[in-house]
Amino acid sequence: MANHSIEGTNNGGSGLGFLSKLVPPLSALRVKRYASPVLDMRTALAIIFASVVSACGGSDSRSDGGNVPFTTVEQSFWSYVESNEGVVARNETEFDAIWVRHSGGRPSPAPPVVDFNVNQVVGYFLGSRSNGCYSMSITHITQDHDRLVVSYKEQVPVAGAVCPAVVTNPVHFVAVPLSPLRVEFVAE
Repeated sequence: MANHSIEGTNNGGSGLGFLSKLVPPLSALRVKRYASPVLDMRTALAIIFASVVSACGGSDSRSDGGNVPFTTVEQSFWSYVESNEGVVARNETEFDAIWVRHSGGRPSPAPPVVDFNVNQVVGYFLGSRSNGCYSMSITHITQDHDRLVVSYKEQVPVAGAVCPAVVTNPVHFVAVPLSPLRVEFVAE
């Protein structure tokens, strides 16, 4: 049995609104053989999901800025934490406890690997939102005397956006250099 994926050859045609620029018309699709249909399907789904998020007013999953460097550890629409709250984990035990809440106690996926000898994790749970066009990002982190100030921004659906009809609980975790300073979360 051959493995297949779909490859576009955009030769014109009509589409549905913004999707016409992102997805070729069905008449322009042809079958191409690949070794892994699972990888190709995951890639296709990731591209479609990113397109929908972008159309809903979402942003890139990594935002660097401010005077404290950070790296995204996890950013998702699907957390089991329904409350609006910031969290800090300065060691693996604290992060594991936060991860259990985030994942609903499910063993998979395992928490991302973080070197807690030099980093800590800060994160923000946005809480429950009514559709799939809501998202949030930690945008920048600054050090202000005796504290780290973590700024985050909620992306809301643009007027007229067609959004997935699912309840979401957006979250963003980032790794920052280890610090004993208290952490304050501020909405933009």
